[in-house]
Amino acid sequence: MNMLSFLGLGGIELMLISLMLLPMLVSLWALVDAIRSDFTKDINKLIWILVIICVPFVGAVLYFVLSRKQKATA
Repeated sequence: MNMLSFLGLGGIELMLISLMLLPMLVSLWALVDAIRSDFTKDINKLIWILVIICVPFVGAVLYFVLSRKQKATA
């Protein structure tokens, strides 16, 4: 007997939940990283936070790819 069968969740439902959960987790991770990071210009932090919030998954991917050059080094 499947552990989640009592909830009425089968393979399709679990797949849909995971497809929705993964982008939300990536966006949350990017948002937390942007808030905790120091940038060379303060406005860059605000812009990245707005991009991540307004365009959740795509903004998070862009943040991880493009923000490395804008972060302040210790």
